[in-house]
Amino acid sequence: MIQANFPVVKAALVGAGRMGRHHARTWAKNVPGARLAGVVDARLAAAEALAAEFGAEAFDSVEALLAAHPDLAVATVATPTIYHTAAALPLLRRGIGVLIEKPLAPSAAEARVLAEVAARHGATLQVGHVERYNPAVRALVAQKLKPRHLEAVRTSPMTFRSLDVSVIMDMGIHDLDILLALAGAPVVKVEAHGQSVVSQSTDHCSAWLTFANGVRAHLTSSRLALTTTRTLKLFADDAFAHLDYGTKAGAVYRMKNHAGPLAGVQARLANNEDLSAEKYADMLQAEVLDIAPYAGCDQLTAQATAFLDAVLNKTTPVVTAQDGINAIVAAEMIAAAISANR
Repeated sequence: MIQANFPVVKAALVGAGRMGRHHARTWAKNVPGARLAGVVDARLAAAEALAAEFGAEAFDSVEALLAAHPDLAVATVATPTIYHTAAALPLLRRGIGVLIEKPLAPSAAEARVLAEVAARHGATLQVGHVERYNPAVRALVAQKLKPRHLEAVRTSPMTFRSLDVSVIMDMGIHDLDILLALAGAPVVKVEAHGQSVVSQSTDHCSAWLTFANGVRAHLTSSRLALTTTRTLKLFADDAFAHLDYGTKAGAVYRMKNHAGPLAGVQARLANNEDLSAEKYADMLQAEVLDIAPYAGCDQLTAQATAFLDAVLNKTTPVVTAQDGINAIVAAEMIAAAISANR
């Protein structure tokens, strides 16, 4: 936790776009111990408008920000992905803690450069995989289930945003980070298919992932759907779990709670009984995920607060640079598999 004896520190935002507005509001209003001091955007008018809204100064470059605020403690980089490295490097070289929106960089090679510079200058570097702070995800992780198979689906209608990257790097990267965290091992094999329909990159992807420990996962990412779906299913030897990222709800079904009913159904089927009138859902005992311990604030606030805590107390952030690299490596493996199948 952020200690009371720390003074209020200066925070900055780089990138005054749609996500930048959310981050600016978070630093300005929601994080104890922080004050939004500056907003940076090459479009100075955009930076000025956002800075005025939240009582900060506007700058057209990171260098100008650093000249005005040499005592800056933390910054969020929320520029388009292709500018992440250029925006973050001057901050990291000053030892400033940097929270970079997902994905960490446009490539694993650039992500590794960011991680190396952060380590060399003792700067805390965290990746904005904000689904790690989803109350349902945190409640599921607390169950400590050992997955054998995972299924992640993230689809939405086309928004015509973030078309500078593929749907894998835009939407699927959220799920890759969660799948990697739950599997607890790197991806070693990928089979994938994808289509480019609206943008010049992949807009729809279906991928099978095999992890080093034998866990398998199926990932669906699409920005061509008619409806929004964001779900995760986990299959273990002794349980099944599912959650909905959007509603922040989920449940666990344990084999031990269904041994009796299952044996009864099997016996009746063996006797050729007609069970078509039975309701399968009535046979299940759901343990609803308890999100109450994790629902005290929105995900961006939880993320920024935890990040500031890691910076001030010099602890490891929840989502490390290596986590960000691993997600990009998996995304690049999917992209390569899609290209091989075209």
